[in-house]
Amino acid sequence: MTIKEATELVVQASSMAKGGEVFLLDMGEPVKLTQLAENLISITGKTPIYDGQPGLDEIKIVFSGLRPGEKMFEELLFSEESIETSHVKIRKAYDSSVDIKKADYFEAEIKRALETRNLNILTTMLSDPLVGYGPEK
Repeated sequence: MTIKEATELVVQASSMAKGGEVFLLDMGEPVKLTQLAENLISITGKTPIYDGQPGLDEIKIVFSGLRPGEKMFEELLFSEESIETSHVKIRKAYDSSVDIKKADYFEAEIKRALETRNLNILTTMLSDPLVGYGPEK
């Protein structure tokens, strides 16, 4: 999917929004970055290489590793359920309606953990299914 197509999907989803919805955009099949890099290099008439010094008609592909916060895979859905919209490539995440009392308690506990700098409470609260965070192992 091109940047233009992705941008159009985002704009169309935002026009459907009434406030607070989460939209799931069908961006097409995932593409491996190595394949994308090889294709872009080939389009320029050069040859991708992985080892050694590149010649005049070669471009070296170097793997630098993950940086902090980067992921190898993107989780596409946090819930298996979604609702169709008027656009075939835009779905709306199923609204499981959060209990407002639970949300208020949750907010107060997070504030308390931050004020007291209690990492254990903070990690426990953020691991709650309400948030969906899971600490790295």
